[in-house]
Amino acid sequence: MNTPIENAELQTIQAEVERQFGACLLRLQGYELLLKAVVSQHHTTVHEDENGTLQRTPSICSDRKTLGTLVGHLLDSVLTDGDQTEALASNDEGHTSSIQFVINLHAEDFARIETDLRQLVTLRNNLVHHFLTIHDLNSLDGCVTALASLSSASTQIKGAKEKLKTWVRGMEQAQREMAQHLTPEAVQHFVQHGRFPWPNTAIVQALRQAESALSEQGWTPVAAAILWISEYYPDERPAGYRCRSWRQVIHETGLFELQYRHADGERRAWFRSRGWRTRSRICSMIRR
Repeated sequence: MNTPIENAELQTIQAEVERQFGACLLRLQGYELLLKAVVSQHHTTVHEDENGTLQRTPSICSDRKTLGTLVGHLLDSVLTDGDQTEALASNDEGHTSSIQFVINLHAEDFARIETDLRQLVTLRNNLVHHFLTIHDLNSLDGCVTALASLSSASTQIKGAKEKLKTWVRGMEQAQREMAQHLTPEAVQHFVQHGRFPWPNTAIVQALRQAESALSEQGWTPVAAAILWISEYYPDERPAGYRCRSWRQVIHETGLFELQYRHADGERRAWFRSRGWRTRSRICSMIRR
């Protein structure tokens, strides 16, 4: 039988368990709310309403999704292991297109984060559904163990939320950069015709800068440009623009000429901006 002092001590530590338990649940809810925002905003559709005004709506409604479902969608669609770099995609349903932001990770980072997220879901389920069966809160030892578990859980939740905030900041930065490059007229063109506003895209800017750095008598080797872009613009890849290769990007933009030359028994691709001859003549006239 417990003495009055032991009962008072038990009540005190039980109150502390309840306080820390509530704090963990609040932190989990804060994490879930932030995760719902990431999942719902990473992929949005752009369409014209009946008045011809562009409207943007989330493609996924995440309001009633559980943490496990949200984490599954995050791993399936938002985070990638480097094999997917899609930024914009179009569908064929009238004047409707979609904008998608993804977070590219190295394969080992993706695997580690997947493990951490799965563990977070297990932690949440244990807190919400099994905490009282795991911990005996009618004993001092059980409460001490519960407090240690809650302290570890709190640290894990805080770390997960900080990582999520980092991804949110990255997505917001990508959205700002896209907004700078995509004028309303460019977005309108993309929605109506399903074509990228190539002159305003980052991949075209990268090609132009590679051309400036590497051109030989006005022409630039495609292979050399690819290496240059991989160093200075590592996030720009053809897959992000629904193209299978850099040569397809160059062709699809309509902004460059593409030429093939044979050298050392190999067929190599070269490109240059359209209008190069005109600019060359103007420069020659200025020099005279």
